[in-house]
Amino acid sequence: MDAQSQRPVPFATVYLPEKGGTYADSAGNFELLLNDLSSTDTLIASSLGYETTYIPVSGTNFSDLTIPLQRKSEFLDTIIISDKEAMNKVIKALEKIPDNFPTQPFLMDGFYRQTHREDGHWCRLIEAQVDIYDESYGPYRGTELQEFLLVRDLRRSNVNEQNGFKHGDHLVDLLIENIVRYQGGRFTNPPATDKYEFAFDESTSSSVYVIQYTNKNLLEEIIRTGIIEIETGTFAIHRITELSYPNPNYKPSFNEPQDDWIFKEGFKEIKFVKKDEKMWLSEIHQYYKHDIFNFQFYGVEHAVEEYFDMWIVDVGFVKPEMNNGFTKQGNLYSKKYSYNSDKWNLEILKQHPLDIKIKNSLERFESLEEQFDQNAQ
Repeated sequence: MDAQSQRPVPFATVYLPEKGGTYADSAGNFELLLNDLSSTDTLIASSLGYETTYIPVSGTNFSDLTIPLQRKSEFLDTIIISDKEAMNKVIKALEKIPDNFPTQPFLMDGFYRQTHREDGHWCRLIEAQVDIYDESYGPYRGTELQEFLLVRDLRRSNVNEQNGFKHGDHLVDLLIENIVRYQGGRFTNPPATDKYEFAFDESTSSSVYVIQYTNKNLLEEIIRTGIIEIETGTFAIHRITELSYPNPNYKPSFNEPQDDWIFKEGFKEIKFVKKDEKMWLSEIHQYYKHDIFNFQFYGVEHAVEEYFDMWIVDVGFVKPEMNNGFTKQGNLYSKKYSYNSDKWNLEILKQHPLDIKIKNSLERFESLEEQFDQNAQ
């Protein structure tokens, strides 16, 4: 929670280095299974706009822990600017995308993870090592994948979910959530920018503009509200976080088809890092929660949560041989793979290990290693 206001801090990150972690939900609540703890371990909590908090395991009662997060001290160096100027800063950052982002062919080495939970039980894991080739961050305002993908290695757990086959190509979907690259109808598409409201966050400083945004059409089905961080000197976009939830005032049309997947909330985070004077995608995360509605007995059958994560391991101005299997599809649910555990001794997995509570839940009957091997073809 916010130490000053005592209000919840949604989607904060809470983790134990080398042992796993989790995200808080939209109300600031989190669950973290703590096994094999050492007296020297330290729990770490962090969130946008707050100081990172370190809690020693020794002497701490974790049964009902509340973590107060302190706002960063540099937030006191606040720049007070009107909302119109905030919008102008965003527009300027969008205009500077060709200067700040790569505009010649490049290759990214990515690690992808996807986890599903139904009614509180973890039921699916997919991990993949992926090459992602892109021509440019040029002005593309659509929502169709422009990058080419090569899935080098893949592994899947057993499927223990009721909606095991009702899924799209989530690897592709996650990449398209990079709304700097794929602007679509979002605020990053200049023609749509005036459909959003902007205001400077109190954390805006002399080095970073921190700007809040929300879609202002109260008749839209989904409300999207978030924060964009922009470097003051270069107008380079460093980070975007966004919370989405159903608009309680939305009135569907009479002939609008009913969907059995009822959207409850969503969250995404997109991070960029500077290298060779350009901004590169470094992480992208997406979370969705739905209720599955049964029209036969007219009630909610179960709840589904889906988490999608991508970490970029390396980037460079490289154009690979495109006849080596690059496509515009991931197909991670059905793609055939062979499994060799030696190929998964990755540094990125040490930095971002699977949450221990997910691992334990998925290993109720057999180890993940056994599942990965059994699902190989």
